[in-house]
Order: sequence, then C-alpha cells, then structure tokens
Amino acid sequence: MPHPVKVEEDNIDELAGFSFVFVCVDKGRSRETIARGLQRLGIPFIDTGIGLGLERESLDGVARSTLITPEMPWAEVCKLLSFGDDDEEDEDHLYKAAIQVADLNALNATLAVLRWKRWAGFYRDNRNEVQSVYTVEGNFLSNREGEQ
Repeated sequence: MPHPVKVEEDNIDELAGFSFVFVCVDKGRSRETIARGLQRLGIPFIDTGIGLGLERESLDGVARSTLITPEMPWAEVCKLLSFGDDDEEDEDHLYKAAIQVADLNALNATLAVLRWKRWAGFYRDNRNEVQSVYTVEGNFLSNREGEQ
C-alpha cells in the first residue's frame, strides 16, 4: 500500500510494526533521520545508494546495498552509511540525465532483495555480509562482513 508522504522525524513512528524496511533515498540528511528512527524502533532495514561520476565522457560509479540490524551499534551504522550531501548538485544532474542509471538501479534493487532473502533465511547466509558495493569500473563487487 503506497503512502505518498516524505518520511521525517515527526512521522517515522508510522513505520512501527513493520518487520523490515527498504530505504532508497538520495539525501544524506534523510537517510540519517530514517536510519536513526528505524534503529530506535528496532526495525531491520536495507539502505541502498548510488554514487555517480563522469570520467572522459563515460559514467563511472558505484551501487551500494547495506543491511542494518537493530543490534548493530550506531557507530557501526555511521561507518556503513553516508549521511553527508557532498557534491549533491553535480551527482544529482548526472543521476537525472543519464539513462544508464536505470541498470544501476535495477542491480541495486536485486542486490537488496538478495540480501534480504539471505537475512530472512531463504538463502544460505554464513558470512554475515552487511554491505555489497558494485563498482562500474572493473565490474567489481566487494563485500563487507559484519562485526562478529
């Protein structure tokens, strides 16, 4: 059921009762507000992000998918998620103008759903990976395991 409202500090409690949330925002301040609220409510979530750049007339960038659980210390959350809005204007322009962003969004959505399925027990999950980052240049996927 869609809810066409911006999630903010004063309405984040409307998410209470959800068992899991997918977060896809483009502003660091919004990401921090949502992350703090979901942690306070004890709701696990996956946050996704895309970073873009232009190198010799070709797009370069990363697609990130990060699992945050209620047990995770806030200091660890801050290491995994970016709450700043640096270079927002340039990246925002590339994001809106580049048709190639659709495939990065699709990849990010797939990474997020696969991570959720491992967390939920549909797929094997022995490594406790909390973050996957796909890098366009080199077609490289790196994973970061959670603290044990």
